[in-house]
Amino acid sequence: MEKSPLPLGLLGIAAATVLLTFLITYGHPPKNKEKQPADKSHLYSIKMDDKWGFINREGTIVISPRFDMVVGFSDERASVRVDGKWGVIDERGEWVIIPQYDWLTSFSEGVAVTTQNVTTRNKLYGFIDTSGNIIIDGFNDASYFSEGLAAVKQGEAWGYMDHSGKIAIPCQFDYAYTFSDGLAQVTKGGESFYIDTTGRTVINSEGNEFSEGLAAIERNREYGFMNTKGKVVIKPQFRKVKAFTNGLAAVSDGLKWGYIDKSGKMVIKLQFDKAREFSEGLAVVGIDGKYGYIDRKGKVVVELKYNDADYFLTGLGEVEDNGKWGYINRAGDYVWPEKTNNGACYQASSQR
Repeated sequence: MEKSPLPLGLLGIAAATVLLTFLITYGHPPKNKEKQPADKSHLYSIKMDDKWGFINREGTIVISPRFDMVVGFSDERASVRVDGKWGVIDERGEWVIIPQYDWLTSFSEGVAVTTQNVTTRNKLYGFIDTSGNIIIDGFNDASYFSEGLAAVKQGEAWGYMDHSGKIAIPCQFDYAYTFSDGLAQVTKGGESFYIDTTGRTVINSEGNEFSEGLAAIERNREYGFMNTKGKVVIKPQFRKVKAFTNGLAAVSDGLKWGYIDKSGKMVIKLQFDKAREFSEGLAVVGIDGKYGYIDRKGKVVVELKYNDADYFLTGLGEVEDNGKWGYINRAGDYVWPEKTNNGACYQASSQR
């Protein structure tokens, strides 16, 4: 079972450049797993001739490929790298913040995490707004904002900062994860528990990040779900589970995957070799090494014919066929690249 703080220093700069794991896969002991806010824009990153740019939903290039790396749009801004430095562009491709940072996340709640190796505080983390104004810096590690708070590390201890730069929950934890559904899991003295946005302990047990009011829990190597009060509402009975999204969660008996609803009822029977969380009413499933999409009733809406596939985000899904990644719409038609296009296409947000 994986958790999703965003301790950027713990993950390492190289690993953190591949951003935006849309949701978390559970089913084994907890590990640090990076997560970024989902891209809510209608622009999609592409790569042509070793440069990155963006297309719109119709597959038209709207920002020409000219960047060395991108992390995708969020809050109408995209962090991009040119000649080893990161800056920020708007949805027209115009510079909002000229390249100057050693590293930069995508924006969340109007704030991005950055490092700038130009002071004596080498490799420390700070926060900037969408105009490039420094809110506060000097942290040993930091996460993105979620529900008004960001986990920050001072020295060896983690706490939480609000949008004004004030430490809202004192740095006292060994680890601190992002807030979701009003709760965040923290670890102190070898014990894991959940706190609310005031820092008050709410649940004295370990689990995963909450999604749609439920969090995965593990008991004797079997997985179930608890609610935000800490009550077990779906008893541990599965070998693997994934987060609830669109009202359903993927579950596995160790051999096949299906989906349950919030009552624990199996609404899509165990039948898939692979299964991902729902996004925009569709979920990636795989059988015999081929992937496609099903709807919430379990009906195949995009044929299982791809070598790999990723979530639908703002109307398009990302699929791989014969080593090339492209975007399809909900009808399964390619919008990028066209079949006559020999250029490779990748989405910067994907974590392969």
